[in-house]
Amino acid sequence: MKILNNEEIFSIIKGKKVAVIGNSPSLKNSNKGDFIDTHDVVIRFNEGPLYYEDDTNSFGKKCSVWATNGWSAEQERTLSTDKHEKLIKEKNPYILGTRPIRNDNNQHLTKGLQMRGPIFDLLKSLDVKYIDTPQEIFNLPILEGNFNLSSGAAVIMLLLHFEPENLSLLGFNFFDHNKPTHFWDNKKFMYTKDMKENNIGHNGDFEKQLITSLAESFNININ
Repeated sequence: MKILNNEEIFSIIKGKKVAVIGNSPSLKNSNKGDFIDTHDVVIRFNEGPLYYEDDTNSFGKKCSVWATNGWSAEQERTLSTDKHEKLIKEKNPYILGTRPIRNDNNQHLTKGLQMRGPIFDLLKSLDVKYIDTPQEIFNLPILEGNFNLSSGAAVIMLLLHFEPENLSLLGFNFFDHNKPTHFWDNKKFMYTKDMKENNIGHNGDFEKQLITSLAESFNININ
């Protein structure tokens, strides 16, 4: 695994049209696949790249960057990383770790904000090009102390540093507990009303407000 430096990351992102594809079901039957594929860079998250090609009309075909937090429900279910290795072999994406490799902030660590897990172990053994999300991303003043960012929000904050021409955000529901969490499983609701009321997990309301606010200052389109 080769960790890219800032100059190398700028060469991937700066001045590019970037599509950031969330895993919510909102893209299903959307016919936005062609639009997604017009972007120079397409970023997909966690389990999403394992399933999106079942509906390329809605989700597109490109996967330039695979953003992962190091864990995988698919791996936990099958005890295998075969699908993940196949993805890397076929798509050869850049890998973006959505948590820092190194994090010395104990408060962050209580929320699991450090790269680990079986998928991260796999990546370390492979010849992949890796983008690290530094812990400073989770300390930005604009977060107002809401450091427990989702993978999606962390990636958006990181991308802005590398000056894309624009960002198109698709497939985000900001942890709406009234909707299924993932497009490949219409029955699974990972975030519930009780979790929201008790501030368990990521703060979808804050993240939606944050990204909507950023869209007013940066060239971000929320689809």
